[in-house]
Amino acid sequence: MNTLEYLEQIYKQKCKLRYLEFKVKEFKEMAESISGPIYTNMPKNPNRNIDAPFVKYLKLTEKKQEEYQIELRKYLELKIQVNEVIEELDDPREKMILTLRYIHHKNWTVIGKELYSDRNTIRRIHNNAISRLHLPDNPIII
Repeated sequence: MNTLEYLEQIYKQKCKLRYLEFKVKEFKEMAESISGPIYTNMPKNPNRNIDAPFVKYLKLTEKKQEEYQIELRKYLELKIQVNEVIEELDDPREKMILTLRYIHHKNWTVIGKELYSDRNTIRRIHNNAISRLHLPDNPIII
């Protein structure tokens, strides 16, 4: 794993968390919108699930919430480790650029406005910082 791949893990993990949040919300809505079981005079299958349909979505919601908590812990641990790696740099501009780009997920234009520099200058400083950044001995890989 190279330095850029290591740093970009934060954004990928954040996307994964957003997806899990979306699924939890979706399952909650489905659980709230589904009515209870309907019993008719049709022949009964003894192996048939007689739980109300919303129970399935409540279970799925709980499962996704647990998965979300696990992924959130990974995300926070990675973010802390990346912050520590960035703090090892000497140049405050490099620290600021890497923090805005990989911790706060800002684009080059926004970073340029923050630092009163054009995009090319920001990219040059970024590339210099990346070349001097050292991965930790045991980097978190997600």
